[in-house]
Amino acid sequence: MVKLITQSSAILIHINNTTLSLWNTLVENDLSNLIKPFIKKLESLSSNVFLSIESENETSKNFAALLSEKKPVENIPYQHELNLLHLLMLDKSFDNIIYFDSIYPMLDLKLVENLLNTHEQYGADYSYGENVPAGILPPIFGKTLFEALRIQDSDDSKNSDLPELSVPLNSYLEKNLNNFHVEIHYEHPDLRMHRLNFACKTKRSIVNSTRVLSNISNIDTPYQELQPLYSKKPELLFNFPSYIELEVNGSCEYKCTFCARQFRENNTDDHITIDGIEKVISYCSTVDSDISIGLGGYGEPLEHPDIERIITLLLDAPSIKTIILETNALYLNKISSIIEHKHFNKLQVVININGIKEYTNIHGVSKEAETTVFNNLTNWSEKLKASNLQPQSNTHLQMLKIIENETEVDELFALAEKLGFSFLLQKYNSAAGKMPEKRVSDMTPMERSFCWHLRRDLFIYANGDLAFCKQDIEKQLIRGNIYENSLENLWASQEKDWVLNYQENYPDNSPCANCDEYFTFNL
Repeated sequence: MVKLITQSSAILIHINNTTLSLWNTLVENDLSNLIKPFIKKLESLSSNVFLSIESENETSKNFAALLSEKKPVENIPYQHELNLLHLLMLDKSFDNIIYFDSIYPMLDLKLVENLLNTHEQYGADYSYGENVPAGILPPIFGKTLFEALRIQDSDDSKNSDLPELSVPLNSYLEKNLNNFHVEIHYEHPDLRMHRLNFACKTKRSIVNSTRVLSNISNIDTPYQELQPLYSKKPELLFNFPSYIELEVNGSCEYKCTFCARQFRENNTDDHITIDGIEKVISYCSTVDSDISIGLGGYGEPLEHPDIERIITLLLDAPSIKTIILETNALYLNKISSIIEHKHFNKLQVVININGIKEYTNIHGVSKEAETTVFNNLTNWSEKLKASNLQPQSNTHLQMLKIIENETEVDELFALAEKLGFSFLLQKYNSAAGKMPEKRVSDMTPMERSFCWHLRRDLFIYANGDLAFCKQDIEKQLIRGNIYENSLENLWASQEKDWVLNYQENYPDNSPCANCDEYFTFNL
């Protein structure tokens, strides 16, 4: 085992209530199996351990007791990590703090040794692993950080000179790298493409950690085993969906030239029921607290007769992180009252506008509809501002860059600025070659990679059918129906397709071989 015990460095373990709440939902043995390897590794890092937990409950008491069995621990009152770091470095005279915001059972001691050596050699304010998954390598803060923040080491300035940060300190520093001496560690192989997380702050990351720990040979230095492990067992990468797209409504008054509705035979006027929405919400509550819901598909969601109630139910669901409403805005006035909802900040409205001069031709609607839409955009912007909201924080004007509108990018960007919306430029999707090619530029990577959507997404049609994926526009490979099957079982049925895709084995009856959406990422 690597031995890194040093008197000049300390360990700070900083646990908030959100993480504690998740831990409370776990079986004690499952949590203990993650805590114990983490604590064992801490024995190699420092003889000084400080624990700061936001609130006390049975879980936090058990964690503190397990920790104290192995190392002397000093408990300190919970506050923002910047305050705690300053307190420890000023009052305790430590030069460096190795910082943990959760338990890290997948901690790699060799990487910590490399990062700490670099940090101390160059006297950095802050050091972190750039391409290493969360939960593998903790950040290290140096005493010089407070000099860079112009905080004086005196009794009178212990708290008064500390800036107020609304974000974690590491996020602040990484967004302001030029203002600090930061050492960045890169480790080969680069696994960022896999978007892994082992920090045990979500159910997803806890499952990731548990699976890998039972499949590696060297628990102290696990990082180098990850790539060969996933190549051998890609099913370990498949755990819970992170994005569920709901085609809440099957119909649409528009006849957009870029939409699959104009190129398939099975368009319907179906719409999802409230019971169907509640099934999705119930499933999300059993999975995790970081699932996002998209309201879109191949119909116009605002044409659903109960769309306001649907959005309200989703906003009220604590297990749902974000709701993305993709709309043509023809009926945007139907949801004006949603602006006053206490969780309105969870809603992101994406408005498809693919032309100004060519609006009616590209979207296949009348001039009257065009006038209504642009009036709705203005009214929506004004209502947001009247509620003291910044329109660009949750409303986005989205443009597909296609042959018909490539000369209108500047005009649409100017429109978004005028309304106060953010501007999104979206790639064209030919539905795995089933639609005419309209893209102006090809963004497909030079080398093929695995599909993000099979690994993380669910697509549910308006009648409750669960699609193979969104690219199956003719609904030839339906997995089942949410009114007849449990979402747990439907999601599990997707694993075999994910494994085949990861292995670059694309069955003839699937859209995978001709798809160029595999590299796009939702949430």
